[in-house]
Amino acid sequence: MTKTCILTDSSVQFTRHSMNGRNLIEVVPFHVHISDAESDPDSGSRILHYPTSATQKPLPVVEPPSIAEYVQAIRSLSSMATDIIALSISSHLSDAYQNLQQAIKLTQGRAKVHLIDTQMIGLGLGYLVQQAAEFADQGVPADEIEYRVRGQVPHIYAQFCLPSLTYLTRSALIDYPQAVVGEMLGILPVFSFEEGKLVSIEKIKNYRALLDYFQEFLDEFSDLDAIAVMQSVPALLHDARVLKEHAGLMFPKVPFSEHSINPVIAGMLGPRSVGIFAVEKPEEI
Repeated sequence: MTKTCILTDSSVQFTRHSMNGRNLIEVVPFHVHISDAESDPDSGSRILHYPTSATQKPLPVVEPPSIAEYVQAIRSLSSMATDIIALSISSHLSDAYQNLQQAIKLTQGRAKVHLIDTQMIGLGLGYLVQQAAEFADQGVPADEIEYRVRGQVPHIYAQFCLPSLTYLTRSALIDYPQAVVGEMLGILPVFSFEEGKLVSIEKIKNYRALLDYFQEFLDEFSDLDAIAVMQSVPALLHDARVLKEHAGLMFPKVPFSEHSINPVIAGMLGPRSVGIFAVEKPEEI
């Protein structure tokens, strides 16, 4: 029997295509509906049909994994593992975390579930899932994996440019009139993740200025383990290579990856969303 498996949700995006322990990861899907048709969570093709503003139709509706779906996943993994490391999207962005909590209560007595609110989404969540899977593949005890992952959570930083402000009104992250005015003025607002919450920190004039802002963001760090960029669909950060070159000069040995936004994040934050993730090196154990 496998000692430890990893459970997460489809807001995850992996910073690497190949990793040790990939077979230990179970991804429970969000459900994205557009005009009563559900999109494929593994394909970005439908993102092109998402409206740039939540004032338009048809509007994507994002539903988190249900309690029943989490129960089924936990029971399935319990047949092959004694421990499950459950890594969820930030509890401030979705009800997925709360649904997972309820599912764990309903499956007590099976595998031990170590639930972690990663306070992240997308590539930040993916980095933690990758770390947990690699530790599990190495045979690290589940309690130690939980300890290491929790210790890494505060060392993942992200900034998002979210032009489609009206998407945020559906999660009560911003007032509707303010969001509509912001979109009409073409404002490019920048948000940071702070303890799992999106916090507005700046307004940018254009995407060239956004590149400069992201470079300044990277300049704040001295020792990184990974840098990843999330591109909108279609890509609006046209000179991302400039950012990659800057990162290469600052951190020549640190992997830099670029990824298109996935359907779940696009449905939650808007298809024009752009983001950058910086991960500090894990503390030596």
